[in-house]
Amino acid sequence: VLGAVRRLGLDDNTVVIWTSDNSAPRRARGGSNAPLSGFMNSPAEGGMRVPFLARWPRRIPAGTTTEEMASMMDLLPTFAWLAGATAPGPEVIDGKNIWPLLADAPQAHTPYDAFYYYHYEQLQAVRSGPWKLFVPLERQRRGPSVAPQEGKSTVRLYNVVEDGAETRNLAAGNPEIVTRWMGLAERARRDIGDLDLPGRGERPAGYVFQPQFQTLPKTR
Repeated sequence: VLGAVRRLGLDDNTVVIWTSDNSAPRRARGGSNAPLSGFMNSPAEGGMRVPFLARWPRRIPAGTTTEEMASMMDLLPTFAWLAGATAPGPEVIDGKNIWPLLADAPQAHTPYDAFYYYHYEQLQAVRSGPWKLFVPLERQRRGPSVAPQEGKSTVRLYNVVEDGAETRNLAAGNPEIVTRWMGLAERARRDIGDLDLPGRGERPAGYVFQPQFQTLPKTR
């Protein structure tokens, strides 16, 4: 890809992103997300974090890194901003413009005051700053259990900057954080929705139906 970009003379005007759409799956020889906990399709850190590299000569400083939180959802609004475009219509775009993070701008921080971990239509965790709260679940709609524990879950709070393996539940010692983060969870439920609870910002799901094929008569 990079060779083709150079041959076409577009190297200085092309953003190249290398990333993955998921982490290692839970099966034999599927890979490892260590030292993070969990596997693909779970809201654990190992199920959510993936490698991400960005390249744009003279626009993205080489060798820079950031610990700020960002999402694959952010690529659409970021690319739109770089192209001078804006999102059409009144709908809210879930992603944010993360160009300041990519450009290593001074004092650049994550654009998220809260980030929500859903599995299908069910809210399972919320993060703000370094703190990530797994909300208690009476039942689960489908899919893998909330990592790293299974069964009926309780409130769990982790500092995922210091404890990416999510081994130290700090909920008991931080009741004020638990209360505030549960409030953030309720904000998500009102807007995005939750299991059996439509949100006011929820939009109808889009589907791609199976195409219909027609058998044509054979010709000689």
